[in-house]
Amino acid sequence: VVNFLSFMVEKLKIKQIMQPPIIAS
Repeated sequence: VVNFLSFMVEKLKIKQIMQPPIIAS
């Protein structure tokens, strides 16, 4: 389970870097 969470977090980080954080702003 921890591995899956880490993978999701990494994917989210990559997505944020690739795409500008629109929701954040």
